[in-house]
Amino acid sequence: MSLPPPPDAEIVGPAKTPRQLTLSISIDRAALPSAATALGVALVSAAVVTSAIYSRHSGSLDMSNYLMGVLGTVGLLGIAIGAHVRAPASERSATLVSWPGAAGIVGAGAMLAVAINDDPGSVYELGGAVLVLSAGAFLVTRAAPFTLTAIAGAALLYIQGFSDVIGTGSSDIGSGSDTSFIRIGAAILVFVAVVTALGWVLPETRVLTGVVTGVGGLVAMTSLYVGLVLAGSFASVASGFSSTGGPDGSGQVVAFHNPFTHDIWTVLGYSAALVLFWLACSAVTGHVGFRVLAVVLTLIAVPATTFALSARHPTWWEVVTCGLGGFVLVWVAFRSTGRAEAQ
Repeated sequence: MSLPPPPDAEIVGPAKTPRQLTLSISIDRAALPSAATALGVALVSAAVVTSAIYSRHSGSLDMSNYLMGVLGTVGLLGIAIGAHVRAPASERSATLVSWPGAAGIVGAGAMLAVAINDDPGSVYELGGAVLVLSAGAFLVTRAAPFTLTAIAGAALLYIQGFSDVIGTGSSDIGSGSDTSFIRIGAAILVFVAVVTALGWVLPETRVLTGVVTGVGGLVAMTSLYVGLVLAGSFASVASGFSSTGGPDGSGQVVAFHNPFTHDIWTVLGYSAALVLFWLACSAVTGHVGFRVLAVVLTLIAVPATTFALSARHPTWWEVVTCGLGGFVLVWVAFRSTGRAEAQ
């Protein structure tokens, strides 16, 4: 017969193993050259960019700054060409070819533009050189970074050409023109669609070209919305000042009419077209980057439009967007449920 233990007795049970939190970090030694290449390219490129900025800072060409930019550019291109010639089939040498090569191409275009002149026309030399050299390098190496520099060169040519041939209508913004923002928005939409379509013919860089171009278009559309909000605010302030009828402030205050209303609705239409375009690209490729672009632009466009329109009761915007979004989600849920039951 066993007696119960006294109340103050310590009950000894099975020993518990204390929990230990261990953090294991392993470094892929084979990836170190790629990381070191990125660091080296970043440092040399920083020197080239500084040279391009300060070479004509005083008006005339500063040879000491300019020669440092040329030296850095030649070094980058020399490393890329040497690595490609010596080990063209090596997988690890691809980074050593593409990263310095892409940075060297941009540097070459910048040094060429600085050498010719520092007026706005030098953008054509910069963009043209970058685009041609990038296209040639991509045909030889099929490396993705050259696609990015080609997009940058094409964007420079497109922006400068649009400004020179069509114009942005900046002189009309203060007067309440209803075409300036529309033209800029159309230019953004056309560039994103055309460059993405052209990049579609290259399966190895199809997604990269579309996503990178989309990021640029997203930034440009965001800037356009900021401009619309600011322009409408300035017009509202000007309207308030002009509606007072005398130094004592007496007079009838008229209701403010936003002169950019047509611009705002048109830019919203451009945004909707871009969202649908990116969703279509996502449906074809399955890549999440296009979906992220569509979601972010929607999150920017709808609130920015309500601000630009000075919506007094934005609840209706919320009702419409919630209703449409809820309908789509319910449709997807029923469709997914039906497929699961069928299986």
